[in-house]
Amino acid sequence: MTFLRMRVVLTSNFLLKTVKISEVIGCQIKGNVDLWRFRAGVTDLRLTRVRGSD
Repeated sequence: MTFLRMRVVLTSNFLLKTVKISEVIGCQIKGNVDLWRFRAGVTDLRLTRVRGSD
């Protein structure tokens, strides 16, 4: 009984850690995508300004 309980606790802890890790990775990916979009937007603005001044 105690062995099974220990296994359940260990498994739940492992699952929690995995979920946290995936959340962190997800946040990093989202941040990178946002940064990439922001950079693309900035370059778009620069291009339109250059085109407008011509």
